[in-house]
Amino acid sequence: MTDKGVRKKERSNIHSRKTSKNPIISLSLFLPDLVSINLNYCSMLSYSAFFALFRNCPSLSEVKLKFACTGPEFMASTNNSNSSMDSLVYPQFKSLCLSNNFPLKDENLIYCLRCPKIRHLNLTNCSSLKSLEIDFEVPNLEVLDLTHTRIDDQTLYVISKMCRGLLQLTLQLCTNVTEKGVMHVVKNCTKLREINLDDCSGVHGNVVASMVVLSPSLRNSCST
Repeated sequence: MTDKGVRKKERSNIHSRKTSKNPIISLSLFLPDLVSINLNYCSMLSYSAFFALFRNCPSLSEVKLKFACTGPEFMASTNNSNSSMDSLVYPQFKSLCLSNNFPLKDENLIYCLRCPKIRHLNLTNCSSLKSLEIDFEVPNLEVLDLTHTRIDDQTLYVISKMCRGLLQLTLQLCTNVTEKGVMHVVKNCTKLREINLDDCSGVHGNVVASMVVLSPSLRNSCST
């Protein structure tokens, strides 16, 4: 492939459990026009390689990292209080899939939410996530998947205040949430069109009627 052909590459798929930092860093230097990359299952992805993508690919707006942020080097870096996690805050960043990254902590998520254009955030099965202590608004976030996380009513209260532009919220298997937290979201996220409460043992089925009263747009989009 010619250099010109490489530079026009817009999407990249890399599925490997053995991806090391050097190939990713080298690849990023030749893909300045990259807009989307799939790094699912690249469990050996290093922290430095991850951020090289954002530094070297200014058009990158979508990253898929299912089962990818679990390697020892990546987690050691995110646990370092002097790490450059704030370099994730890029104005073009819109979509991030972090599903099944069990070690991710609440503080790691804060940096993701600081991206001003973030619209889609998938945190399915990030079982270490429990709270969301943010003091800033995330106005453009539209789709949030919190399936099988440890979030509770306090987290939903914060979401209802800081993520008012939500269109779709998935809380499937979030056993720590109750009707109280759900109603906070329905009341304050006035654009909400769909909410998934399947297998939320703390939320009774009769809450659907109350939600529809507060937000008629949810009439055909509630599941419990």
